[in-house]
Amino acid sequence: MKGKHNSVSSRLRNDLPGITVQRCVCHSLHLCASEACKQLPRRCKDLARDIYGYFKNNFCHVEPHKLLKPSQTRWLSLSEVVKRVSAQWNALRLFFTDQWLEARLTAAENIFRSLNDESLCLYYCFLEWVLPKFTDLNQYFQSEKVVITSLKSKVCETYTDLLLTFMDRDYVLRTIESNRHK
Repeated sequence: MKGKHNSVSSRLRNDLPGITVQRCVCHSLHLCASEACKQLPRRCKDLARDIYGYFKNNFCHVEPHKLLKPSQTRWLSLSEVVKRVSAQWNALRLFFTDQWLEARLTAAENIFRSLNDESLCLYYCFLEWVLPKFTDLNQYFQSEKVVITSLKSKVCETYTDLLLTFMDRDYVLRTIESNRHK
């Protein structure tokens, strides 16, 4: 779609000089979230995938209905997965403690260790808080109505919300205000 040679955008540029081709906002948000999530320990995604796989493979080979499988390529789909695992964290920890002690399965032991890792629990808390900010923004731009006119303000609002969580409020607001006048 966006390549330099023989893509939709390159053909449009050839046929319509001066055209502005806008990248897909939703795809850009996905890329941003994916790149940010590369900084997280791989164990975050592995835990969700391992839990799903454990239930799917150890209980009559049926799809677990309360747990979701994280997508290989869509980090934004991980929001619901994280929410479900976080909501069931203590129950899962009890279940996998029993599975590890009784069944002595390696898969259960790995999940047991992950669920008892306090830092991994904190990552899940963080993901449960931050991923909806991206998914909500993404869903907004996938609406049926025209929203391109609010693109900048919605992105700035989300960006400001993120900045305010770890930077001095006065500094952020003052900087935003001074940039509006430039």
